[in-house]
Amino acid sequence: MHQTRWLPVFVLALLWSIGPAIPVLWAGELIGHPHTDLVPSVWGLWAFVQDQPGLPKHTTLLGFPDGMGYAFSSPIKGWLAWPLLEHLGLVDTWNTLLIAARLATVLCAFGAARAWG
Repeated sequence: MHQTRWLPVFVLALLWSIGPAIPVLWAGELIGHPHTDLVPSVWGLWAFVQDQPGLPKHTTLLGFPDGMGYAFSSPIKGWLAWPLLEHLGLVDTWNTLLIAARLATVLCAFGAARAWG
């Protein structure tokens, strides 16, 4: 009974998550606008994964010669990327996690709205 209510929402969320990204996915590029913080965000994801396991707070990849402190904006996304990066590569890992976040946002919002009546 409840599954039939979720199916159209899931299909629409999936279409919304993947649909706008199809041209970029087809070209093998990163989802995002190149004139924003896309490149630093992708670099941060890569750098975070390089320092796993843990929650890195310092990197020698910036601030030569001693490095500098930094805080990656989304540790959960970094931890999810950790097992994927080796198998998918950086571009596909970024795109997969972004699509999953879009999908999860819609489904969580729908679930919350239903719970609140």
